[in-house]
Formats: sequence, C-alpha cells, structure tokens
Amino acid sequence: MRTMTIILVDKQPITRLGLRLLFRGLFKQANIMEFECLNQVKDLCSTTSQTILVLGFYNSDKTPHIRYIISAVQKFPLASIIVYDDNSDDPLVFKYFQIGISGYLAKQSSLHELSYCINDVVSGKKYIPVNILLHDHKNDLKNNPFQRVIPSQKLSFQEYEIATYLGKGMRNAWIARKLQIKPTTVSYYKYKIFKKLNVSNILKLGELMESDSYSYKEKIT
Repeated sequence: MRTMTIILVDKQPITRLGLRLLFRGLFKQANIMEFECLNQVKDLCSTTSQTILVLGFYNSDKTPHIRYIISAVQKFPLASIIVYDDNSDDPLVFKYFQIGISGYLAKQSSLHELSYCINDVVSGKKYIPVNILLHDHKNDLKNNPFQRVIPSQKLSFQEYEIATYLGKGMRNAWIARKLQIKPTTVSYYKYKIFKKLNVSNILKLGELMESDSYSYKEKIT
C-alpha cells in the first residue's frame, strides 16, 4: 500500500498546528512533518510515497512567491503542491498552476473548503477557489486553464458543494448534517442551483456535475 507524506512549510507555528490537526483527522496513517521554510526540507519524495507539500505564503514574505514555487517544483518534482496564501486575491494564481502547483487556497477559507481542496489534490485533481475562477484577472485570462470549464463559474462555493452532493443523490437531510446547516437552507440553495444552471431535476443536475467534474480534471491534469 502506498504511504503518504505530508510536508507543512509555514513560518507560523499556530498555522502549522492547525494544518497538522486537519491532515491528521483526514489521513490518520500519514507521515506529517513541519518546517519553517523550504530550505529546511530535505529530498523526501519517493516513488513509493505520495507526497503533499503545503506552502504557506504571507504578504510580508521577502522572497517572491513565484520564485518560491519554482524552487519547490524543482526540488520536489513528484510532490503535489498546495499553496496556502495569506493573500486572497493574488493575480498570479494561474501562473502558479502553469508552473506546477496542484491546489491553491486563501488562509481565510473555511475548514470545509480546505478539506475539499486537500481531498481533491490527494485524489489527483486540481483545486482552485470559485472566487478566483470568477475574478477577472485580465492579464492572465488567456492563460487561465480553468476558463469556461466548470459550473462553479455560475455557483458560489457552497452552492457548488451542495450541487455536487445533490448530483450524487444525497438527500437534503444528509447534506444538512454534513455541512452543519439547516435542511431548509439546503432546499433554498437547491432552488438557486437549479435556477442558475437551468436544470429541472436531480438527474439532469447529476449529469451536469459528472460531466463538469470530468472536463475539469481532463482540462488541467
């Protein structure tokens, strides 16, 4: 069985602790290591271990983030890299993906979205937040590998998350427990999702979400 190594690189101990607890809850058998900077990390990637490298960025960082990512990709070519950024509106996000990262998330994101990002990256997909997909980064628009691919161009993150569960046949009550919201809230989002995506039933929604997920993965992997 393939093992998993998770490398947390962030200069703030409290952030590393929070990430460690989250990863430990998701992957109990994983080997988790913490470092303050990338230079402290040795060549830990191998073909027998799936390696997830989380890079914590801050607006106060002296080294340009794009240079830091290039260094990480070169040093760990087999690792799946997640950028955990203090800046929620970085105009270079799409360039980061072109260089080789697998996931991007702002530190202001909810635990639900952070878990969603981690699970997508671990399963071999790419993850980028909806708000960045919808943002008009004019300088990067032509090179945006996510452009015109997924329904989340029309849905908020929570709408997209609920649409995914609905498309898989989950009932409102189950989704409410999963997301810790009221069943009436799920019903409200369901109405909005149907209207935004112009679908009339769960079957059509499921087909759209399944097709969307396939297109998303094929486009950017």
